[in-house]
Amino acid sequence: MSFAVVASAALAVAGGPPSASTIQARAAAPAPVRCPVPHSLRPAFTQASQLTGVPLSLLAAVAHVESRFDPQALSRAGAIGVLQLMPHTAASLHYDATETAANVMAGALYLSRLREQYRSTALALAAYNAGPTAVDRAGAAPSEETAAYVANVQRTWRAYGNCA
Repeated sequence: MSFAVVASAALAVAGGPPSASTIQARAAAPAPVRCPVPHSLRPAFTQASQLTGVPLSLLAAVAHVESRFDPQALSRAGAIGVLQLMPHTAASLHYDATETAANVMAGALYLSRLREQYRSTALALAAYNAGPTAVDRAGAAPSEETAAYVANVQRTWRAYGNCA
């Protein structure tokens, strides 16, 4: 028998078996999954999440649904970049929506403010998609398209879990 095998066995016996609470804690706390943010965008997403308090998994879900993480994305309505911001929205937050890292930060800041305003992630997502005025008027997602958007982001967010 090798020294390494004997040493590990001795350490295992000396340390004793793991308690039931340790085993349960390990089983209850799965390791976070890595968010599917492209490597080139990861620093911008991580920083935006940390500075705004928007969970990285939620920010990634919005980017996935909005643009599939495409910095060059452009919507029919004129929203641009990874987080599909209207240029005037980004400018009102003092960011340039055409610059990728600024687009991510502005989107995270805007979503953070909407979450504070509505005290509901679902309403914040509806306002992110359709605008706060439309959500205020309707008291909810103002259209089936916006309701589908909210459901899609929430489904993606759940799938990402507590990714890091």
